[in-house]
Amino acid sequence: MLLRVVLSASLGGFLFGYDLGLMGGAILAIREALGTGTATEELIMAGAKLGAVFGTFLGGAVMLHWGRRAALAADGVFFVVGPLAMALSPGVAGLVAGRVVVGLGIGMSAVAVPAYLGELAPAAHRGATVEVYELLLTVGALTAVVVDAGLHHVPHNWRWMVGAPLGPALALGGCAILLPESPRWLVIRGRLDAALAVIHRIFTKQALTPGLQTSTAEVEAELMALWSAVEKERTEVTARRERHAAARETRAAPIAQVDVEAEAGSSPSHSKWLPLQGADPAEVDLGHATLLQEGQESSSFVSPTEDLRREQAALNPSTAIEVAEGSLVVDADGQPPGFLRVSADMFLDVWLLPRGPDRRAFHLALCLAFFNQAVASTAIINYAPSLLASAGLAPARATLASAAVSACKLVGVVVGLVLVDRAGRRRLLLTGSVLCTLSLAWLAVADAVGSVGLLLAGMCLFVLSHSASWAGVFWVLLSELFSMAAKSPATSAATATLFATGAASDALFLSLRDWLGPGAFAMYACIAAAGGVYVMAKVPETSGRTLEEIQALLAGGRRDLELTAGSG
Repeated sequence: MLLRVVLSASLGGFLFGYDLGLMGGAILAIREALGTGTATEELIMAGAKLGAVFGTFLGGAVMLHWGRRAALAADGVFFVVGPLAMALSPGVAGLVAGRVVVGLGIGMSAVAVPAYLGELAPAAHRGATVEVYELLLTVGALTAVVVDAGLHHVPHNWRWMVGAPLGPALALGGCAILLPESPRWLVIRGRLDAALAVIHRIFTKQALTPGLQTSTAEVEAELMALWSAVEKERTEVTARRERHAAARETRAAPIAQVDVEAEAGSSPSHSKWLPLQGADPAEVDLGHATLLQEGQESSSFVSPTEDLRREQAALNPSTAIEVAEGSLVVDADGQPPGFLRVSADMFLDVWLLPRGPDRRAFHLALCLAFFNQAVASTAIINYAPSLLASAGLAPARATLASAAVSACKLVGVVVGLVLVDRAGRRRLLLTGSVLCTLSLAWLAVADAVGSVGLLLAGMCLFVLSHSASWAGVFWVLLSELFSMAAKSPATSAATATLFATGAASDALFLSLRDWLGPGAFAMYACIAAAGGVYVMAKVPETSGRTLEEIQALLAGGRRDLELTAGSG
């Protein structure tokens, strides 16, 4: 069950990687067919990363409002519409538009798929489960290069190249309909019985009998832990937004807590609820949601979901998210919070990050995202066939030769998986910075002498070094640096920064090389070295520490950070 779900959801990662490897060979065919120049090719290439910036926030909002499964389905739609628009495009404008649409899918995939996999997998398998996404990404990139090389001599080759992702995109959309919803989102929405059924199926590989509210001790403990985490997160987010509202001297409106005293004359401890729309009767046995009052008699048997309901009612009767099946809190106007309200709250959370206790971690994540892409890490993969063709290799052979670069990315990801816990995050970043600096200097020399062999070797060494260090460690640190309440908005903002920097790198790479010649690679080598200096000065070693220790360290003073960083 878990393996099937992981592979189905990770098709988003495969499509992300396929796009990464696709355009390198396709851009050569587009140049031959449409006579595009440097600026046009940079615009086409950067379109996907530009769309991904917006797709990151769109994916976050869709996940919050409609659920993780809906985000995966929407992801599949963008990956279908984008390639179709490019394949049928009469010219450059359609290609750019299609690339932006694909970028929306890439951005959504980057936030939705890892979140979904992390929330669905048991804790013992969570790390390996999420890493499947990164592995399929590299497999997708390698597959795209091979497909491009095979299609190079086909009539209208570039149209077939850009349209090839339609197959796996349709599979992703179809699989999303069959996938279970994230237990975490179900708990957030108060659908505890449905969450129990999903966790039961993942842990036991068997479906829970409809209407049954009990499972194994392990499953029920997982549900209790998940509920506690959601409650803690909601409390922290509510407190942060209330502080913000108080600072602005406006009327504080705690998250999803509804004051209906003016209309109904009820006491402050009462909340107003609406039936959950779209509940699946086959997935959960819906009953009448009841807000338990103090002193209510209990039955001799209490299911885990009923126990959570009672604990919720005893601790905070007016809380935002009622843990009763079939209930959903309503907004102040008597309606469930809409998509725009959810989106506005998400952007508010991002805006509050630099002003809250996670500000140091937030600054760290943004800088790591910048250095990750500012060294032309994806641009070199995207333009590898163009670089080899400029050195004298025929376009078809240049595309096929660039498969070695994608293969090195796959090897680098595997090496990173092995070393990230053994060597440590900080040491791996520092080593990667040194190797990236040296390989970029190598590329500067190779470009100056115009050697195909040296160029290919330099690109392989650079991609291998970056994939084994920065590419993977960035996502690991992103999962460790932030408190539960800040993790979602911080991840969206850092991922958007990653894509924005990547878009700028893709949009300027060829122009900088035309302008500076081999000096462009020397400039990127300096940026890689600067990234290493930043890691040495600012990034602490997080390996072997609990999440609470890491977050307390970053929330503390500068002296603590420097002492820990120096000990890595």
